[in-house]
Amino acid sequence: MAMPSQTDIELPLLLELERLGGRARKGKELYYKVASHFPKLTQEDLERTRESTKVNLWGNNVDWARNKLRERGELNGGEWGIWEMTDAGRRRLRTELQTRGLTESVVTGFINSSQTLPQALGERWQPIENLVGAFLEAKGFQELQVSPPSRDGGVDGECIAPFIDVKIAFQAKRFKPENAVGAPMIQQFKGSFIGQ
Repeated sequence: MAMPSQTDIELPLLLELERLGGRARKGKELYYKVASHFPKLTQEDLERTRESTKVNLWGNNVDWARNKLRERGELNGGEWGIWEMTDAGRRRLRTELQTRGLTESVVTGFINSSQTLPQALGERWQPIENLVGAFLEAKGFQELQVSPPSRDGGVDGECIAPFIDVKIAFQAKRFKPENAVGAPMIQQFKGSFIGQ
């Protein structure tokens, strides 16, 4: 399987830290707990290392996700080797779980359970922009870059269309089948990248 992006790892990492009381020592045990939210990851994927440095790729991606969370103030720098959530991290975890379909009354029970994100949310646990990105990649689009949710400035991702070698931008929305994308949304999307 393709290695989950650092952005994809952030929510499972916050969840597992919260389940451990908001504080944990970095290491394989924590990395495996986070990996449980990616059922397609194999043991081989988890043991894969970078050829030149022999650094474990999965652990390295989790470490980088932690750094992004720390930069945003959702984890603190604190004691060396200890990862600790901040109030901002706890708010983000609860907000994202609700945004993806868990009601406020269910969130605490889920956090206190051993259920994985896919078990609780199904495909809703993956941001829609990642699903669209995976679809485009499978169709041959290249140099795919998906923007982190809520920090995308209106553009969810960019890629190169191989058959015309043109850079394109996309925005992904999850709507009920009976709802249509209206002109105001299209105008807003258009306005988010004009002049770039």
